Amino acid sequence: MARRNKTMKAKLRRKTKHGNQKSQEHLFHFLCSLGQGHARAEHPILLDQEALHDIRTAPHQLLGKALGRCLDAFLIRLTPDTGSWGRFDLSGAVWGVAIAASNCLLPLLSPQDRGIETAPSQDQNGSASDLVAEFTHALIDTLPPARTLHEILTYHALLDIPAQTIPDLPPGRSELMQRLIHLSPMTALCHLHLHTPPGLIPLSVEMLPGWKDRATDPAPWADAEDWLNTLIPLTEQPSLARFLRQRWLTLPETGPACRNLGLLLESLRRQGNLRDFILEFYESYDYLCGQNIRTIRSGTYRHWPLLDKIERLLHTGGESDAGMEAAIRLNWLGHEYFLKFHALTQIIRDEGRVPTDYSHLNPGWIPALRPFLQFTEWSASQPEMGPVEFVSK
Repeated sequence: MARRNKTMKAKLRRKTKHGNQKSQEHLFHFLCSLGQGHARAEHPILLDQEALHDIRTAPHQLLGKALGRCLDAFLIRLTPDTGSWGRFDLSGAVWGVAIAASNCLLPLLSPQDRGIETAPSQDQNGSASDLVAEFTHALIDTLPPARTLHEILTYHALLDIPAQTIPDLPPGRSELMQRLIHLSPMTALCHLHLHTPPGLIPLSVEMLPGWKDRATDPAPWADAEDWLNTLIPLTEQPSLARFLRQRWLTLPETGPACRNLGLLLESLRRQGNLRDFILEFYESYDYLCGQNIRTIRSGTYRHWPLLDKIERLLHTGGESDAGMEAAIRLNWLGHEYFLKFHALTQIIRDEGRVPTDYSHLNPGWIPALRPFLQFTEWSASQPEMGPVEFVSK
């Protein structure tokens, strides 16, 4: 009997070792796909505590090389000399981020799917639960947020491409990806059209009607200030500042994108000493998105097409109860779009004019933005309907 038990334990060790090897192979292929510019995950990576510890502390050397190529593929977009960022001294948490990102891309799996040999767990209704989601949620709970520059760059190299799949992911997988982005400040800044950072929620409650009950837990960040303070060093790196500006200029001008970018720029403005970083974005936006319109009566004036959409939304009125309710939602949406320009309006207000030290900031911003201010000024002390006006057409 003792000999039989020893034989069974040896088989179990071989089986576990083989499973860990396969998991590292799956992770290797996922990292290689990121290095080639796309995200591909074909197999779940489910590890016990011992196997996860082994990968975190002593990953196979080929995994290290694959991670290096993935990181270089991102760094080359910042500067031609990837070595200028120095030697990356990273914790084993990066492997947890990589495993979680890979699992997020998998379709919903049942315990009977190939590759899952663990006995199925049961939810409250007695149905088999998704083991990939259970494992990945538990894994993310153990991961620290990226705080140092090297951690921020590495987390983003692992998450930038996977984050782009959020619109195509099923709800459970999308929730996992959102949790990962919350750990990666750079990724959050690059995907503001898909992710609302919890660090922006307090300002949303202050500035947006209808957001009073949307407070969220900032953990693992201490609070919104903790998250914002981690962003400041990114704005001080010229290559990173340029990269972020380019990403923001290519964001689709949807309601969430305009709202989140506007909240971010206003949050940074309130931090102080970031005037140049903020105005460089608005100068670039003016240069790329502004249009010179010629009219016989008024001559040439500067126009920004997004303001047309904002005007239609803010001036929408309604007569019936249903129409009034729909109009309120559209008015609020217009308010969210206009937040994209809020930080600029505050700088203009404080300085008494459009800043003249940025040559591509057109003075036409003042007459263009002024008519909207009466519809979008908001503070939490006002009655909820205070800033909304209706115009019948």
